[in-house]
Amino acid sequence: MLINKKDLPAPRLEFRWQEPSETVDIAFGNATIECVYLLIIPLREYDIRREDDNGNKVRSEEEIEMGKTYSTGTLARKVFDDRIDAPFRDGAHANWDSSVLGLPVYAVVGDLAYEVKPQD
Repeated sequence: MLINKKDLPAPRLEFRWQEPSETVDIAFGNATIECVYLLIIPLREYDIRREDDNGNKVRSEEEIEMGKTYSTGTLARKVFDDRIDAPFRDGAHANWDSSVLGLPVYAVVGDLAYEVKPQD
């Protein structure tokens, strides 16, 4: 079932599908999408990581990048009526990490999210 990204819990593991931040050459040409594998942790009220360079509180979560997968295609092709795809290799990593850390895993495209169920 697809849910709104704003309703996701923290902490969590997250696959964020997006346009590449740089041009990356892959086996079939240039990558047209990337999937960033993240650990998302909540920040407490007085945590300095909430602040920008001017001391303004601008975030409530810290995003720690743990991997990145590049692909061809479009973001729309990752979203289905009832789910969002997860990348194969980092999907396996998230499955293991979820088991060890006890955290849920979500795949995200734009404002849509999907809970990726662990595999045995």
